[in-house]
Amino acid sequence: MDLFKNDREETSASLGASTILLLSGDSSAVKKKPPKRQPAWLYPWSAERRYSRTLVKHMDNIGKIILDIYMPHLESLTEERDLLNPGIVQKVDDYAEAAERLSESAKLNVENSPNRIVKKSVAMSIANEVNVWNSKEWQKQLRAAFGVNVFNREPFINASINSFTIENVALITNMEATALNQVAGVVQKGLRQGASAPTIAKDIQKRIDVSKSRAQFIARDQVGKLNGELTALRQTNIGVTTYIWRTSQDERVRATHSAHNGKKFRWDRPPSNTGAPGQDYQCRCYAEANFDDIFKEINE
Repeated sequence: MDLFKNDREETSASLGASTILLLSGDSSAVKKKPPKRQPAWLYPWSAERRYSRTLVKHMDNIGKIILDIYMPHLESLTEERDLLNPGIVQKVDDYAEAAERLSESAKLNVENSPNRIVKKSVAMSIANEVNVWNSKEWQKQLRAAFGVNVFNREPFINASINSFTIENVALITNMEATALNQVAGVVQKGLRQGASAPTIAKDIQKRIDVSKSRAQFIARDQVGKLNGELTALRQTNIGVTTYIWRTSQDERVRATHSAHNGKKFRWDRPPSNTGAPGQDYQCRCYAEANFDDIFKEINE
């Protein structure tokens, strides 16, 4: 997606200083000097936490379905295997086909689960929450810089929300399929290699735990990416071409991101090793808009 191809035909005012003057409502009240430092652009933690809780709970429910399907049969599967092929098992027998049937049953039960989330609704709800948060933070930046409220038409927002929704539905669907397939693989491998029923059960639980960790990763990564994307779109939409990189200034900031802190970058030329703030995986950095060019136009 090209973040910088704005729909200018649908924007009611031209970009840059004229946008600020026209949309402020009172051009005489617009500040003539930029502030020394913008207020921090706060990260949408509430949206991230809500998305993370939702996805983790979803994968926990899927894990319970998987356990309910497999656990009652592990002892009989391993016993049948050991009777047919004592010792380390090398070939596929009836027990392997039984395990495959359990796998198909797990997939069917997941698809028909009454506790399964409505993925499109969840993803769109999170996208809207991030957008509302991002918009408030943007207005905070504009008020601090220009001393007035600036409300511009933003035709790109719906496209970004729809794109986020489609991508996240696919991510959740893939997460479900991966968990089911990995558990099926763990069971088949355990049976093939002569593992005991308790050992296979532990390996199944490990895969379920991994799927919940994956859910947390997706929530953090996707919220950060959408927040960064909306920031870029909103800034470039009024003619901001450069920004100051700001980190969240905590122990989780990566060295590559910390090295960018306080430096100026162009939106159309982001750092090659990280991309713009929010583009890198699980990035919580933000772009502080550089309004110098707009103030220069205002004062001319």
